[in-house]
Formats: sequence, C-alpha cells, structure tokens
Amino acid sequence: ITVNSLPNITVNSPTICTAATATLTANGATTYTWSTSVISSSITPSPTTTTIYTVTGINSNSCKNIATSTVTVNQLPPLSVNSTTICAGTTGTLTATGATTYSWNTSSTNSTITPSPTATTVYTVSGTTNGCAAIKTATVTVNPLLTVSVNSATICIGNTATLTATGASTYTWNTGTISASISPSPTTTTIYTVTGTDIHACKNAATSTVTVNALPTISVNSATICTGSTTTLTATGASSYNWNTGAITSTINPSPATTTIYTVTGTNSNNCKNFATSTVTVNALPVVSANSMIICKGSTATVTATGANTYTWSTGSTTPTITLAPTTTNIYTVTGTNASNCKNSTTLTITVNALPSVSVNSATICIGNTATLTANGANTYSWSTGALVPTINPSPGTATIYNVTGIDANNCKNSATSTVTVNALPIVSVNSATICAGGSTTLIATGANTYIWNSGATGASTVVSPAVATAYTVTGTDIHSCKNSATSTVSVKPLPVFTLTANEVCVGQTIHLGANSILGAVYIWHGPNGYTSSSQNPTITNSNLVSAGVYSLTISSGGCSATNTVSIVVDAMPTIANAGLDTVSYYSVLSLNGNIPLVGTGVWSVISGGGNIINNGLPNTQITNLQSGQNILQWTISNGVCPVSSDEVIITIKDLLIPNGFSPNGDGVNDNFEINGLGEYTNVKLNVFNRWGNLVYDNNDYKNNWNGKNMSGEDLSDDTYFFTLEIPNKNTFKGYVILKRK
Repeated sequence: ITVNSLPNITVNSPTICTAATATLTANGATTYTWSTSVISSSITPSPTTTTIYTVTGINSNSCKNIATSTVTVNQLPPLSVNSTTICAGTTGTLTATGATTYSWNTSSTNSTITPSPTATTVYTVSGTTNGCAAIKTATVTVNPLLTVSVNSATICIGNTATLTATGASTYTWNTGTISASISPSPTTTTIYTVTGTDIHACKNAATSTVTVNALPTISVNSATICTGSTTTLTATGASSYNWNTGAITSTINPSPATTTIYTVTGTNSNNCKNFATSTVTVNALPVVSANSMIICKGSTATVTATGANTYTWSTGSTTPTITLAPTTTNIYTVTGTNASNCKNSTTLTITVNALPSVSVNSATICIGNTATLTANGANTYSWSTGALVPTINPSPGTATIYNVTGIDANNCKNSATSTVTVNALPIVSVNSATICAGGSTTLIATGANTYIWNSGATGASTVVSPAVATAYTVTGTDIHSCKNSATSTVSVKPLPVFTLTANEVCVGQTIHLGANSILGAVYIWHGPNGYTSSSQNPTITNSNLVSAGVYSLTISSGGCSATNTVSIVVDAMPTIANAGLDTVSYYSVLSLNGNIPLVGTGVWSVISGGGNIINNGLPNTQITNLQSGQNILQWTISNGVCPVSSDEVIITIKDLLIPNGFSPNGDGVNDNFEINGLGEYTNVKLNVFNRWGNLVYDNNDYKNNWNGKNMSGEDLSDDTYFFTLEIPNKNTFKGYVILKRK
C-alpha cells in the first residue's frame, strides 16, 4: 500500500476597505476549488464584511487538503462636515468628523478649516481611518454687506434727541439698545454708532453726532425769616426769568407763612433753559410749655419749661427748670425766646394737697403660715415687700416689721408699721416601707400632738396597701396649732408578670406547657391527678383524657410571687365515618345516610359532580340538584386536633330516556308515549301541542299513559307533536314526538 502525502496548501489573507476587491491566490496543489464554487488558483471577492474563504487543493496524486483565507473588511469612516453661511469679509468654520485623518482641497490636513471666500464656494474633504477613505463636500455661502444710514441732531443739555437708522432689518446701537430708533440725552456733544443687520445676518455700521448746547447757570439766594416777615429773592445767570409764583422778573418779595421752596427758570440766547431753587425758611414763634403739678404739703415741685432757647420766670429765675415749694396753691408765668429771637409765654399751676392718715394691724403666726395685714386711711398702698394692695399675706420665717406707705386720691403719701410674731413648727417624721403588690404595711408618725394623713386617716399610725409606689403625707399639729408635714414612700415590688402557653392535643400526643422566661425565677407547676413540675416548660407524654384540666404555675422572683392558670384540652379520637351505600337513581333529590358521630362532629362535602347539601352538618340531610352521572360526596367526622375520619358515597343519577315517536295502533308494541325512568317521579306534568300550537293533551300526574288520543278521547292524526315535560325538582324537558299508527 503506497501512502501519498497531502498537498501543503497556502493562501494569502488580505485586508480591504468596503466596496474594494481582494485577490486571493492559493499555492501547493495542482487544481483548486474555492468555497465560492470557483475552480481556479485565484479569486477576487468583494465582501461587505470580514469573510473567511476556504480553498481545497488536489495534487497529482489526487490527494486533497484545505486552507482558509480571511478577508478583513474595514468600514469606510462615517465622514461628515458642516456647511455654513457668512457675510462678505468674514470667516466661516468648517469642521469634519468621523475619520482619523483629513485632507481638504485647500491642502489643509486639519479637521477644521476657516476659509474667507469672497463668493459662495464649495470645499471638499477626504477622511481616512484604517487606510479607508471617504469624501464629503461643504458649501460656504457668502452674502453681500448692506448700506446703513442715520440722522444727526442738536439739543440743549438735559434734553432728548431722536436718532433713526434705516437700510437694515435689525439695529444695535453702541448704547446697547436694539431698535431702529433711540432717544439719547447726552450731556456733551456725542457720536453714536449703529450697527445694522440684514436678513442674512450681515452687518454694517453708520455714525450720528448729537451736538449739545450748554444750559444757563442760574443762581438765586435763599433767606430765613420769622412768621409774618418779607424777604427779597434775586435770580442771575440768564436773559429772562419765570418764577413758580407767576412773576417774570429777576427779583420777587415773598412773605410765606411756612418754610417754602421757590423755583425760577432762566432762558439763555440759545433758548436753553435751566432752573434754580430758593428756600425761604420761616421760623415759627416758640411753643413754650411748662407742666402744672399737684404736690403734697411739705413737698417741692420741680417744673421745666420747654419749646424755647432761653426762659424768664415770674419768680425772676432765668433757667429752664426751677424748684418751687409753695404752702398753698399758686400760679406761675414763664416767657421763652427761641434761636430766631421769637418769644412766647405760658402759665402753670402748683396745687398743694394735705397728707393721708395711714394705720395697719399686727399679727402672730406659725412659721410657714400666712398673716393678714390690712392698711387703712389711703386710696392705694405700697408695702416694704413691694406689694401694692391694702392687704398683704406675708409668711416670714422670724418676727418681722413691715412698713406700708399709703397714697390718697391726691397722690399724697404717709406711712405706718406692723409687727408679725412667728412661732416655730413641730418637727414631724414618719417611716417608709417596701411591700409586694397586694401586700400592706404600717406607717408611724412622731414629733407632734395630733396627726392627719393625706389618705384621710387620723392618728399617729395608719395601715396602707398601695397597688403602685405611693407617697403618703402626714400633717402634725403642736400645742400652738402650728403644723408641719412629713412624707413616707411605700415602694411596691411588682409580682412576676408572665404568660402561659399550652397546646390542645389528641389522646396519646404530648402536652407542652410553657411560660416566658424571668431571670432568677423559681417555677412550680400543679395539675390534675397530683401533677407537679419545677421546670419552666415541662411536657406530658402519652396524654389521655384524664390529663385534661386546669394547670397552674406559681413563679417566685425578687421576693414576690404570682400564680396563673391555663386549661388543657385532650381530644378523643373521632367516630369512624360511614357515608352509607352507593346509590343509582333517576331522582335529583335524595337523603344522605351518614352514621351519627358518637365522638366529634360530621360534615358533608361534594367531592365531584354537583348538588346542594341542605345542612352539611346532619348525617341524614337531603341533597338537591344532583347532576346527571356520577356524584361523589364525602362524610367527614372530626374531633379537635385528632386526625379526621372520612368516607365517600357514590350517587349515580340516570337521565330520563324520552322516545322520539310511538305507534298507538293497539298491537301491544309502543302503544303509549312511554318515558323510561319516569316511574321515579310524582306530579309530573305533560303538555302536548299540535303544529299550530294548540294544546291537544295535558296531564298533571303523567304515568306513561298517553295513547295518542286528545283530551276528549279522540284519536289524534298521525303527525309530529311538540311536548313539555315538567318534573318537580328537576329540569323541564322539551321536544318533538312523532305519532304514527302504521
């Protein structure tokens, strides 16, 4: 056997750009077959995506071998470039994207160029990525400049000129205004520039000069006068004048009653106007005031004059404030002069009232108690305690003297003193105690002669049984009827608080008793039949009926104990269920025959089929509306948590067999309209109608006895008749029957 070598096939793998053609050349064999079905050593495919080609070479010994070539296809770059529109004389920006390198017909190799063509021009850019190039064009559209014109103006300083530009679509002034017209108010001659923009966004500019003539410099004197005087105001700096009083002279002589501002407008030879103001300040006469006073006998009155700069009193004094000490009521006069040397006078009266006669009682109290001190003889009172009432209730700790000042209706004052003598309080003490909730303790007070408790008890001792921590106060009274109190706190330690848990069980199951955990507590359980346990959560295995009953748990904790109970139910196994015998019937209403539970309770349920159980808890209840065919019902007896006992009964309901014809010819065969299964029912109603809808036969207790005669006993003709068959507690049947005697 001669074994020939396989040919060693080689083939190149090139890389091309999209839409280009690759040349694949195989070597090493005599003939070649490509996966494209071409039989040649070379092929020139143009794949749109990277593709693998297989070539099979056969040598002179007819031995074959294969090689593969991968033509990698690089996609053309997604080159894009913007176009733009510019105005003549400006520069546009063209930016190419989507490639790695770029080449413009302007010789630029940047991605962005900024040409400034004088006319609309098309630019070409070539973009290259991975050796693949794409070409795009961009157009720079060039719009011509526009011609803008604007007027100039001459104004007086402070006035407004109106400048209006034309020749464009929109306008922007060097003032920032965007409008065809502006109304500037320059203070000096000013040149304004407006830039107009046409519908192509091309711009051009024009200038306007606003010549500003100076205003005249008007001056006028101001003056200060007293009320009723006249002053002279003179304006200068213009050719003619106009006052706000209506005068048209350079000088006016006003006599205002109050300070007034006068305005004069002057006009120069350029017809430019300016104004000045003059203030005529009018100083009013001083409003001199001095307070009248009411004083008490023996007091002095200090009175102050106001409203002027200097003063002269009828007493000869020349100070604003003087002190008077009249023994009887007197009237005084003061004259004031202000800074404008204006004078005015006023008078005041000093009324002199007599002093009140004040008296007050003294008192003796226990320390901590209150004395009642009442002053008389005045209208209002001021005590050394700061109180401002006739009666005060001081509680001094030691014997104390109180001073009261009484003020009468004329605000005159006088004083009196009161002494309050203070006896010491008894020193009362009482014991405290700690009890368990529900317990009691005896509290004993000492240190006084008689006692009363806040509980209402009297005597030195009392027995208390608080439910919660409680403070008790006892008040003791000594031989001076002085009282003092002491407080006893009875702390109540809580009983252990716990919750019992237990499970209902079936005979033979395990009873689980449980209580919540209390740190350091002692647990003692007691139950039926002498049951005891010291566990927190004991169990009773293999329970029986005598295990049922009440279980109690006593928990002791912190010196206090509490007891709680829980009832355990032990259920007996339920009676074994018996659903009765299976039944076959034509009747849809039947009585069920479940056994009566000796232990537990029973319940009927429909497993399959259908029907309405009248009382599903009765063993012998009725079921209605049984469905045709097989109906499976289940009788289940349960008792507590024990496993249930169930049994099923099958009730088969047969449908009636209604014939579609009969031949009442007296031959003993099919002489009656006989319905198979009808014998199961009573009070069945049959109605028969002819083809015209007339009732020809009826029977309210049909017993398969219609023999083709009508209600008068006459033979009905051979024909097809319509019937209705109504069965109580079952559906109504309707159909057609053929009566044919031959």
